[in-house]
Amino acid sequence: MALQNGEALPVATVETQLTYLGARISPWAGMAIEGLYEQFTRTIHRVSHLAVKPHQKVELITTYLVPHYLYRLVLAVPPQKLIRQLDQELKAVIKSIYHLPQSTSDGLLYCGKKDGGLGIPKLETVIVSSSLKAGIRFLASSDPAMIALAEEETGLKIRLEKLCSQNNIEWPLTRTKDVDKWKLGVKQRHLKRWSSQRSHGKSVQSLTDDKTANAWLYNKKLLKPSNFITALKMRVNVTADKVTLNRARQQADLKCRKCKVQIETLGHILGQYQGSENPSP
Repeated sequence: MALQNGEALPVATVETQLTYLGARISPWAGMAIEGLYEQFTRTIHRVSHLAVKPHQKVELITTYLVPHYLYRLVLAVPPQKLIRQLDQELKAVIKSIYHLPQSTSDGLLYCGKKDGGLGIPKLETVIVSSSLKAGIRFLASSDPAMIALAEEETGLKIRLEKLCSQNNIEWPLTRTKDVDKWKLGVKQRHLKRWSSQRSHGKSVQSLTDDKTANAWLYNKKLLKPSNFITALKMRVNVTADKVTLNRARQQADLKCRKCKVQIETLGHILGQYQGSENPSP
């Protein structure tokens, strides 16, 4: 069939994928996510090697790149396994940018800045909450066609129910407030888990809900990049003191390299070392 000016109407075959608002959509199979994992990981790794400051790399990833991919992920509601793989890649890159060990507590990344964390979005939480909220609005529509599509043709209702089951959320969901409550609970669990860690969580409770003490996390200009990274390492107790290094590789001697008397911990370096070669024990 041709239009008045001679343009032919495109025919959508089974393999056809249409690009709409930056996402590839198949009229028969829905949102296409093939190759998304490779695209995402390749892009964030490229950013991690840019010649800019560490916090600028992280801001570029979290402010611009993550939202770009979240749009496709929320619409597609991909398998949770894929979402967790993306989270693992994102965590690894952020820790690498800040020169943190990969064993560093995830609480430092996911907890909010007012609680002493970096406030990095956890993809699994964001995707699940956004998908559920969108699904609630879709299922609440009074349009019979929309309801039929949600329950029968697209399998949206089944996928949302599965998401709830995987994340211990009561089904059926009818209010977006319930999703917000679940999301807040996830953040609180991250904070509780971090604060309970014997080594990485020592300072967490004393700095929770304190914007003044955590001002340097909000305003990156307060510290030089090297000092900012050092402060992060001190926050989770992964500095290069002998006791910390001993966790990764056994040290022959744990005595302080300066005073030669007490055990070299971060606390000793910051508050107990007296500057004398033979301080009192």
